[in-house]
Amino acid sequence: MAKSPEISTIAHSGASVSIVLCTYNGARFLEKQIQSIFDQDYTSISEIICVDDCSTDQTWDILLRYSNENPQLKPVRNEVNLGYNGNFQKALLLASSDLIAIADHDDIWLPSKISELVANIDSSLMVYSDDELIDENDLPIGIKKSDKRKLGAIDSCINFAPFNVISGHTMLLRKELLDQCVPFPTTVIYDYWLAFRAVQFAEIKYVDKPLVLFRQHQANATLGKKSMSKADEFALNSIRLAIFADNIETHLERERRFYSTYLQVYGAKHLNKKWKLFVLLMSNFREFQRFKKKGLLAKLFFPFKAFVKQV
Repeated sequence: MAKSPEISTIAHSGASVSIVLCTYNGARFLEKQIQSIFDQDYTSISEIICVDDCSTDQTWDILLRYSNENPQLKPVRNEVNLGYNGNFQKALLLASSDLIAIADHDDIWLPSKISELVANIDSSLMVYSDDELIDENDLPIGIKKSDKRKLGAIDSCINFAPFNVISGHTMLLRKELLDQCVPFPTTVIYDYWLAFRAVQFAEIKYVDKPLVLFRQHQANATLGKKSMSKADEFALNSIRLAIFADNIETHLERERRFYSTYLQVYGAKHLNKKWKLFVLLMSNFREFQRFKKKGLLAKLFFPFKAFVKQV
């Protein structure tokens, strides 16, 4: 495991920012995303690195046209398809600034996105914001992520045991975080992995407002997937938990014990393991259910449900 990072000092308003934009057959919405990046009110964006993962539509032509008009935009085309995680890893490693913001090809950024994230990262490795859902025609759906999940500052990697709430398009991170994350696991989505690692070194900060219009459509990389079977979901979650258990900093003894035990009792069928699961979830119920928008009684009841069924 890499040496723990010497976290940089608090970012100032003129700190240099690299933006990494990953594309794959995104021609339909790409121009609006690029324009929203150009329209940022932050004046110290050093580069916009665009890595295209072998698109077969007009995506590459659009990137070349914009780069000819603005050399700040730097297009890179993969010789072979790297896939979602591989493409983002490549793009992030190409960034030269100390601060990096991530863009998908189909969203729209609000003009103050970068300036507000920079102002709030403080001495952390990561800051993120809320987002607002829009449809294929840029119309608001009337839902924010914070309507579904309890967002805010995050201070424990146990928070990420059940799921992730930090999307790549909402985050700003320090480049030194990448030393703790590369290579990205192939079975954990890159933004989930970045957040899980970042919180082990410093609190993840939060900006309580939508700074991204998150587009919903069938070709969306996350929303367009077919639903998994219960067996496949269980297998994938087990792999993820094993990776998390193996990648916790040594000074986080309580968190290491939690993931080690949780991995052993996840999906427990036998009574003794179910009891261990109940005790584990009861003793960590606040952190485990950090992102769930439920009252205290509902959160306390969850370990009983897990005892009867499974997590």
